[in-house]
Amino acid sequence: MKIVKKILIGIVVLIVLLLIVAIFIPADYTVTRMSTVNRPKQEVFDYVKSLKNQEQYSVWVMEDPKIQVTYTGVDGTVGSSSAWKSEKMGEGSQTITAVSNDKIEVDLNFIKPMADQAKASMIVDAVDANNSNITCTFYGHGAYPIGRLMSLIGKKFVGDAYEQNLVNIKKNLEK
Repeated sequence: MKIVKKILIGIVVLIVLLLIVAIFIPADYTVTRMSTVNRPKQEVFDYVKSLKNQEQYSVWVMEDPKIQVTYTGVDGTVGSSSAWKSEKMGEGSQTITAVSNDKIEVDLNFIKPMADQAKASMIVDAVDANNSNITCTFYGHGAYPIGRLMSLIGKKFVGDAYEQNLVNIKKNLEK
């Protein structure tokens, strides 16, 4: 009986500690990764603003060969979107909300495995006539307490995926 009581006290203490820690984790978080591609800015931007091109570089899309992706609208323009359904990657959609000469912004709507919303952007800047920097940014929000605690894992997960996406973009464009 003493062992059960100690285990229960330990569980309660752990929960209280996690709740306290979650108070100090910011609700909003940003993940940014950058890479240089040896291609002109316009070529790089035209590639990354296309939602369909994510099939060639996005680790999330490439993770499940059976993923079902549907596209609506004129790809690479405001209002165009893609929606996905996958046993491995869940279900959700993304919609382009803004496009300028160097930046694309999207709203992300995650349905499964957990409902959530986020925003992301890609900016392409010319280094010189033949080289470009790509900056990928993810803007998330974690509700108290679980969302804030999960944001610590999410930041690592998104950061690792963005790094690999940038490697894939570089490889695809520098062929």
